[in-house]
This record gives sequence, structure tokens and C-alpha cells, in this order.
Amino acid sequence: MLLFQLIMQFYPNILLALVAGVGMGILVPGWYPVIDPLGVLFIQALKLVMVPLVYASLVTGAVQLYRSGNLGGLGLGSLAYFLVSSTVASLLGLGAVLVAKPGLWVAATVNEPHAAVPPVLPTVTDLLLRIVPNNPVQAIAEGQMLAIIFMGLLFGLAIGNLGERGNAVLHFVDSLRAIMTLVTRWVIMVSPLGIFALIMKMTVTVGLDTIVPLLGYMGVIVSALLVHAFLILPFVLVFIAHRSPIALARQQLSALVTAFSTATSSGALPIVLKSFKDPNDHRVASFVMPIGTTVNMNGTALYVASTVAFLAQYYGVALGPVQYGILISLTLLSAVSAAAMPGSSLVTMSVALAALGIPMEGIGMIVAVDLLLDMSRTAVNVWGNAVATLVMARLAD
Repeated sequence: MLLFQLIMQFYPNILLALVAGVGMGILVPGWYPVIDPLGVLFIQALKLVMVPLVYASLVTGAVQLYRSGNLGGLGLGSLAYFLVSSTVASLLGLGAVLVAKPGLWVAATVNEPHAAVPPVLPTVTDLLLRIVPNNPVQAIAEGQMLAIIFMGLLFGLAIGNLGERGNAVLHFVDSLRAIMTLVTRWVIMVSPLGIFALIMKMTVTVGLDTIVPLLGYMGVIVSALLVHAFLILPFVLVFIAHRSPIALARQQLSALVTAFSTATSSGALPIVLKSFKDPNDHRVASFVMPIGTTVNMNGTALYVASTVAFLAQYYGVALGPVQYGILISLTLLSAVSAAAMPGSSLVTMSVALAALGIPMEGIGMIVAVDLLLDMSRTAVNVWGNAVATLVMARLAD
């Protein structure tokens, strides 16, 4: 009820877009091809501002933190926090499936899933090589976030080391950040149209006959995501950051709705960065959020762990303590390697499936409802990173 009141008070147009998208998808599904380009344009507009805003924010944030002497501690602290929070999320998702056993329910009602094409998976070496690009222009053009983060940190450190000689470049980069922040504001103004189109697309393309048999599985995962989002993360926010979850939810509501409707945490990143008004919070967010969007995916970690355990139950693959330990480890690696774009977890999940001997054909069943779960876990990813920002801001004081 509180969330509904906040939406009604601050974002009535977005709420109207969500309701209208579902209604139009049910009543006039034939209009979907005409409306769909609005959603595509909205996603493209978010991508337009994402890379330059993230890069400029990361450079300026790294310079400020370097000159204040907080960069090293904040970097190590952020990585430690990301590791712990993603591990907690993975254990929560795994525990929910082990207790509820949705795989046994679905096995009794769903036919054998169709075969899925095994994806080409990145190795650990591939991920390390992606950090340092051999072509910076190509890395930026393709939105390779690990490379962009590395270049932003490296460039920021170099500017900080140059002292006054680097101020001219810093002023240019900071001006770029301000420009892209303004463009982001314009994108937010038209976001209800894009959200309307995306929700209509989801309603038309995902049929009830596909969803109904998997409702139990979906319910377990969504319940675990809600526990993490509304109990665990607020607890961290109150007792470590000493901040109000309600205030942060009000501040980040536009970003959360955008993340939910677009199923991309990268697309919501510009909106999240813009929402931190306090100078210290914004300074820390400029450093923590871009890294967290790539590394700290609480919702994705929870989803991968719970879904792999679900498919093990479905196929009757017995897993012991050692296998569960391997699953959690691979889940963390998978969450890090997942692109912050829709559907990426289906690819990275197969790493754990292959390692544990679980048929990857199960992906063919999961993909039928992945869009709905992708939207939910993406919102949790963004919420978790917003909480991480305030925790690190508190520790950096």
C-alpha cells in the first residue's frame, strides 16, 4: 500500500502507462506492431545516455575520491560488500527452492522441455581480457561495461595525479556529465510512452497458457526477491547506513520502475545517478553505481541459484553440500559475467547447469517465463546497488 501511495503521489504517469500497457495488450493485441517502436526508441534513448554518462561520472568520481584519499578504501570496501550481498542473495534463493521444492510440482504437470541451443560461454580468461580493451573506441561503441569501468578509473586516476594540469580535462569531463544528466532528464520526461509500449509487448508475447504451469516456480523466486528487497536490504540500510528505506524508495522509484519495465539495469543507471541529490551521496554513487551495475547483481545471483536448484529438482539430479557450494561459487561468477541487459542470465546460468550435470534443455522451459522474472530481478539489482551506495557513503564519511 505504501508503494502504491508513493507511485500515485510522485509518478502517476508511469503508473498509468503500466496499467494502459496491460489493458491494451489484452484488449487490442493487434495494435502491438504499431506501438512497439515506442519501446524500442525508449531503450535506444537509454543506451544513448548510458555510456557517456557512466564514463563521465566514473571519471569525475574517481578524481574526487583520489584527491580526498578515499578511493582505495572505497574500492575495496565496495567489492567486499558486493561479494557479501550477492552471496546472501544466492543463499536466500537456494534456500527458498530447497524448502518449497517447486521443481517437484512442475515435474508433475509440465511436459519435457524442448531442446535449447547450448550458448557460447565466456571463460574466466575471456572476462579478464575484456577489462583492458585493445580498441577503446570499439569498447565504448559496443557498451563493454567492464572495459568502460576500467578506462574511467584509469583516466580518473591519471587526472588526479596530474593535479592542476588535469583540471582542464576534468572540467570538460564534468561538463559532459552535466550535459548527459540534462539529456537523461529529457528521456525521463517521455519514459511513460516507452514503458507503455514495453508492458504492452510483454502482455501480448507472453501467453497465459505458458505461464500457468510454472506459477509455483515463479512464486518461489518472486517471494525470495521480495524478502531480499523489503527485509534484508532495508535492514542493511537502517543498521549500517543509518538511512531510511522509505526515503530511498521515494528517491529511486522512477529508476526502479524503469528497471522493471525495461529489464535492464544499465538502462536505469543514468536515472539512478541523477536521483542522488546529496553531494556526498552523488560523489560515491558516481563511483559505486557503475561498478555495482556490472558486479553487484543481487537479483541475478538469487535468480540463477534458485533456478539451477529448481531444474535439478525437475530433472531429479541429486545435489549435495559440495555441489551446492559449487553452485553458489558459479552463481557469483555468473552474476558478474552477466550483461546488464534483458535475458543475459539465461546464458550465464548454463555455466552452472553444465558444471553440475543438469540438462541445459531446461533453459527451453525457463525462457517461456524469463521476461517476467527478468523484470523483477532487474529491479532488485538496481535497488541493491542504491542501498550499496548509501552504505559506502556512510563508511566513507
